[in-house]
Amino acid sequence: MHVLGHSPKGGSASRIRCLESERLALLKFKDELVDAHSRLSSWGDEEHKQDCFDDDGIGDALLKGMISASLLELQHLQYLDLSYNDFGNGPIPEFIGSLSKLRHPDLYYANFSGRIPHHLGNLTKLLYLDLGFNENCYSENLDWVSCLHSLVYLDLTYTNFSKATTWLQAISKLNSIKELRFYSCKLPDILSSSLPSNINSSAPLAVLDLAFNHFTFSTLTIIRWFSNFNSIGLTSISLSYNNMSGPTPYVFANMTSLAKLRLRDSSLEGGIPRYFGNVSNLLHIDLSWNNLTGELSELLTNLSGPLEQKLQSLWLFENMIMDHFQICRGPVPDLSFSSSLEEVDLGNNKFNGTLTESIRRLSQLKYLDLSLNSFLTVKFNPHWVPLFQLEYLSLSHCRLGPQFPSWLKTQKKLFYIDISNSGISDNFPSWFGEVDSKLEYLNASNNQMYGVLPKFFFSTIFGEDEREWKNGMIPHSFGSLSALSLLYLRNNSLSGELPTSMGNCTKLRMIDFGENRLTGKIPTWIGDRFSELKVLVLRFNKFYGSIPPNLCGLENILSSNEISGVIPNYIHKCIAMTREESNSNPPFITEGDYIRFSHFPGLDRFLSFENTHFMWKGNEVKFVNHLGPVKLIDLLSNNLVGKIPSEITKLVDIGQTCSLEFLDFSRNQLSNSIPANLGELSFLGVLNLSYNNLFGKIPVTTQLQMFDESSYMGDESHQGSGNNAMSNGENDGDEFTTEGFYIAFGLGLIVGFGEFSE
Repeated sequence: MHVLGHSPKGGSASRIRCLESERLALLKFKDELVDAHSRLSSWGDEEHKQDCFDDDGIGDALLKGMISASLLELQHLQYLDLSYNDFGNGPIPEFIGSLSKLRHPDLYYANFSGRIPHHLGNLTKLLYLDLGFNENCYSENLDWVSCLHSLVYLDLTYTNFSKATTWLQAISKLNSIKELRFYSCKLPDILSSSLPSNINSSAPLAVLDLAFNHFTFSTLTIIRWFSNFNSIGLTSISLSYNNMSGPTPYVFANMTSLAKLRLRDSSLEGGIPRYFGNVSNLLHIDLSWNNLTGELSELLTNLSGPLEQKLQSLWLFENMIMDHFQICRGPVPDLSFSSSLEEVDLGNNKFNGTLTESIRRLSQLKYLDLSLNSFLTVKFNPHWVPLFQLEYLSLSHCRLGPQFPSWLKTQKKLFYIDISNSGISDNFPSWFGEVDSKLEYLNASNNQMYGVLPKFFFSTIFGEDEREWKNGMIPHSFGSLSALSLLYLRNNSLSGELPTSMGNCTKLRMIDFGENRLTGKIPTWIGDRFSELKVLVLRFNKFYGSIPPNLCGLENILSSNEISGVIPNYIHKCIAMTREESNSNPPFITEGDYIRFSHFPGLDRFLSFENTHFMWKGNEVKFVNHLGPVKLIDLLSNNLVGKIPSEITKLVDIGQTCSLEFLDFSRNQLSNSIPANLGELSFLGVLNLSYNNLFGKIPVTTQLQMFDESSYMGDESHQGSGNNAMSNGENDGDEFTTEGFYIAFGLGLIVGFGEFSE
């Protein structure tokens, strides 16, 4: 057996010498790839590089390029792992369907696109097929799948089957299938009259994921059909983000093998059904983002029975559950009804009481989220020592203060802490540095905390308004935070220069030091060292000097202030880092932009820019993901001189025309005339060139003539333009009246240089 990539789970592969034809085929395969990380360096002509099997494999190798048809020379190839590579939106090679001995192709998240080759249906020996997270792949039907009678595992996550109206008929012919994953595949609804008549009750289907297909009327019909599609019984069901309007259906009551049930955002109503308590093998329940109502004590009673001896995870985030003391204050009902609970999420409900040590018996608890219950008081004895060791804690918007919760001193395994907006007014305790050094996320924003932040390692800091490091400089020891990926210390009183040691924090993806008192030149090492940086916000500070040219080498976003010199001609090069985003991802977010927490499956967090602020219609607003791709340049209120570079019109999306939507160069000292080609910005909706030393006529173009006098106020450039009645523009709704500088190109670039005033 000749193996390419990692050996299958549970399998093994010994190192053997290749046939010459196979060795040459592998070398040709290698020659077609870009191997930036030298993962294939062991493949070569040298004596010690002539083995067919390489322990490192090529899965997760970040390879680029084309897949050579030379793989057809590997006539006995059974295992092919191309996952986690980047094949540049190329098609899945048709010839893979001719590798007749193939049993385990893994093409997960490899940036393929186009029509899924139906020749894959020729691979009758397939046991495993993973095409998941190739978001631009599609197929008009699934008939080719119906031929794969030996298939045990099928993952088509995020592929497009919106036209595959007979998808269920094809699935019904899979005699050996154990695991089906069709997450967000745009599968069409199924009419009851179209259900397959041949239910294959002998199939061993155990895991079914049909989440995020947005079924509107057939969710119940589909799950009832699948409940008869196995001989052993489903063990895991995910139907989240499909419509199941009404109470939780009874269809799950007889699924005695069911261990995991995920029905989040399914329009469920009422309470938790009583039969849940009798589903004895149920370990994980997720009913978040529904319309469940009732008292918590009643819901917990319905979970009593055999279930309570085994239940490990209960997720009820964002429902309308209340405690018994909705009007009269008092303790929340005992949460320790099941001593086996490891995860409890009751965030964003209607609790209005006091949580005391009622969770003291949950010795296995690792995950606790009570956030966004703004009237819930979390009150523990300061000397209380819990039996559990939390890994994840979110008490955001609960009434936790005024003292910093001293019981956290006992928690040595925390990797995620959110105690923002919790009414704390206290020193940041020195003992907090004793918390586990693997802490990845800390959000203590919107409190009144002060003092010195302890020295420890974490990957995310949020610190809005709590004034850590009050009136102080960023310490040199900050450079020891090598795991840091998300840093948010906006609106504090930080002063001085950015320490050079900060250049050691090479994993940073977002930095916001806005609204502080930082000074100095923008360090060039930001562009040199922070290759993963998406957002840099330094506005409302006193940075000076020119714009460093290497800032355009960053992937996406920058911002600062009090910049002098000219607008650099190379500014147009920054757009080279932008790219059009898939509709399935939130704007400004790509699949790689996760903060991934491996401690809890499914707890991947998008790298969020929602705390980034920008100016819109004269007001400061927070960036939110649903705004869509903003394409904007804002350099207002700096000391910039010289002319507006004509290269500005080269700010284009790759392969597209310029789609710049916002342009603000106001309140600088720019001179010369307005470039005629500025009129080529056909998508421009907001323009502000006011209060400069521009002169001459406004170019006679339809695009520039559409803006009123406030766009040119304080300049001499209005002569003969038709915009000859200049107003002060102070109340103009679209005027950028505060000072800042951004460039935002979708997931592209924000560059900011501006002195702000309140």
